[in-house]
Amino acid sequence: MSKSALNDSLQCEKTSLPQPNLLPGSYQEAKAYIAPFLMPLEKYEACVNDCLLYRDQHSNLSECPVCKEPRKENGRSRKIFTYMPLGPRMARWYGTFNLCKLLYAKEIKVTQTGFLRDFTDGNICKSWYEAEHIFGDKDPELCVPLSLFTDGVNPNKNMVCQKSMWPIMLTWITLPPSIRQLLGPMLLMGIIPSGKKGAEPKSLDPYLSVVVDELLSLTEFPVYNSYHSAPMTVRVALLQYLCDIPAYSKVMHLTGHAGLRSCPYCREVGHYCKHLNKTIHISSRRFLENNHPLRNEDGFAISGKEKRGKPLPYTMEEEKQLRIEYERKPNNSQKANHQKSTGLKGHYILEKLPYHNRMQQMSADAFWRDLGQ
Repeated sequence: MSKSALNDSLQCEKTSLPQPNLLPGSYQEAKAYIAPFLMPLEKYEACVNDCLLYRDQHSNLSECPVCKEPRKENGRSRKIFTYMPLGPRMARWYGTFNLCKLLYAKEIKVTQTGFLRDFTDGNICKSWYEAEHIFGDKDPELCVPLSLFTDGVNPNKNMVCQKSMWPIMLTWITLPPSIRQLLGPMLLMGIIPSGKKGAEPKSLDPYLSVVVDELLSLTEFPVYNSYHSAPMTVRVALLQYLCDIPAYSKVMHLTGHAGLRSCPYCREVGHYCKHLNKTIHISSRRFLENNHPLRNEDGFAISGKEKRGKPLPYTMEEEKQLRIEYERKPNNSQKANHQKSTGLKGHYILEKLPYHNRMQQMSADAFWRDLGQ
């Protein structure tokens, strides 16, 4: 229902009821009436080229210091990002008894069934609660591990504008699987607006920086635990990413799926096929066991025996150093060559999280690689 239709409906109802009455007579009156019960919103003006958000040290600028585009046009903001903070929603969840008790629900463990039911049965999830990891000294019910999803979508199915917005969503990993992916428990943090003529944003870092800053502030977060009727401190951490390969390339500054070094997990190099006009990957036999019979078969794109082993991933230190080298390149041409040879494009905002581990926390496109580990 549009605002004008709601206005007309409220006015009609208000005049139909005995006078005087307390029914709001307009949309604005109704919104002001329920405002104290709504979650707070934060609005940030953004550079039209997605260079930065006008906040913190940039809050008083009239133009972007990177691209020199003006902040406003004819007195109006050119681009606005609306953010829904996580902290108040966490406080409301723990403060509502029927929601808080879901965290204490006893689930059937994998040791009782012998089968992996969910990601939370895997070794990676269990490692979060070991002594040297992020949740080591906390009760599981007071830990909030989150997974992030973002991707370009076009809800209006207008093929002229391929990706008219990018939602940023968080999912509470340890909620019961039956409700975890329902619309209510999923946390929409904000919707990144599209660029000019519906183009996808040039960078996601300015918008994700708001999420990262709040996550850092929620490392130790005081709440009222309604299940125990006592104040407690919870710990919030972003520990999983559920994106497709194009979204990973934007979020984590990796080469896109069409590049020669497009695999985000290892150093495998693709081959450009001029007949298909695309990059293809024909080294699949390298991932087989060393004694697999297909390694000795003919008839593959790469003829003869395959003696090479599985391509190795970068270590965290190697990747960090390569990203530093990218940032130090003096011009775009050298940066492009470095990216082509390494598959990395430089630093990204999620590296500010002290527990961030890209290789371990990225879930593979279309399936959960970590489930069986």
